[in-house]
Amino acid sequence: MNHVSATHEIAARRPLSALLSQVLVAYTVELDNEFERRMRNAGYYAGARFSLVVWTNTLRFVGKGIPVHELRTQALAADNHVKFGRGCLERWGIIVL
Repeated sequence: MNHVSATHEIAARRPLSALLSQVLVAYTVELDNEFERRMRNAGYYAGARFSLVVWTNTLRFVGKGIPVHELRTQALAADNHVKFGRGCLERWGIIVL
């Protein structure tokens, strides 16, 4: 049995939900890689490893002008994730605290 048919056989035994989940994860990784590349090319801090999902989740609150102490509750994220995102946005000059 060659590699392609073995892979197809394994995939055929998995439920559709598992296969779709794998595709979604692969797509998210590719999207994040492209987002990071574009941010790096735009001159932003390359070491931030800020995914598009985290970026959009954080930025959706910036225009509202909510107090910093409410950001974690509104973002439904852990304190350390909010602090990291807020720190990146502050270093990049997107927000001022």
